[in-house]
Amino acid sequence: MISTFQSVPIDRSLARMAEPEAKLIELVFDELTLFEPVNDQYQDLGMYFEGAVAIQPSNPAFRPASDSFVLMPETVGFPLVVTLDVPVQQVTAIVNGARQVRMTSFDRHNNVLAHERTTAHLLHSTGAIESFPWQTLKASVMGIARVVFTSDAPFLIESLCCG
Repeated sequence: MISTFQSVPIDRSLARMAEPEAKLIELVFDELTLFEPVNDQYQDLGMYFEGAVAIQPSNPAFRPASDSFVLMPETVGFPLVVTLDVPVQQVTAIVNGARQVRMTSFDRHNNVLAHERTTAHLLHSTGAIESFPWQTLKASVMGIARVVFTSDAPFLIESLCCG
């Protein structure tokens, strides 16, 4: 018996499904209290902090746009660390510091994914600065599981956005 088989072209491309919108989490620290150590207050959002304390700056050089609370490292020169339960592809922070602030993003295996830093401040002719500018640090790469903020001088984080 002879059988004939006719080949029918098959579309093997996967139908593109609309990707679900990434959950964007933006933290402002208004619900914290003065000098409150910040650790697991945001665990319901899958975020944990190490080395952070909430303050309301009184120094005009560090004054935020609103009278809200901000985060600063518990100890100058030590990192402020944010660990995420679910890796994200974008982290944005609004920071202000007496010197350069660095934001390093890591994956679950402690590999560096991105390294961002603020620009240097220009001093006035008197050698002083009236107020340090608020700057945005942003890392956009898949798999961010931990973010470490460092500086050689005092710095603040006004808001943090992950998604």
